[in-house]
Amino acid sequence: MFSACAYTAYNRHMQNFVVMWVPLVRIDEHCGGVAVYEGSHLAGEQERDADQSDWLGGTSTGGFERTVCAPMEPGDVLLLDPWIIHESVGNDSD
Repeated sequence: MFSACAYTAYNRHMQNFVVMWVPLVRIDEHCGGVAVYEGSHLAGEQERDADQSDWLGGTSTGGFERTVCAPMEPGDVLLLDPWIIHESVGNDSD
């Protein structure tokens, strides 16, 4: 889970932003996509080591429920709060 230490921004050069993901092919149970961890945006900024680069490494999901954003059609738009933990979903389609 997340500690009560000082936090830093997800990305040091972008304080306020929206993550936008647009599929170019149909996204279904076989063709990848994005998964989000519901409620993770409420945990606040993620802690990181001072030596870490601008981008964060792996982040604890803290027990938040994982939801795959599918199905999606080409041209659909997924907008994410900058604080929500999200990840790519594997693609095992042909």
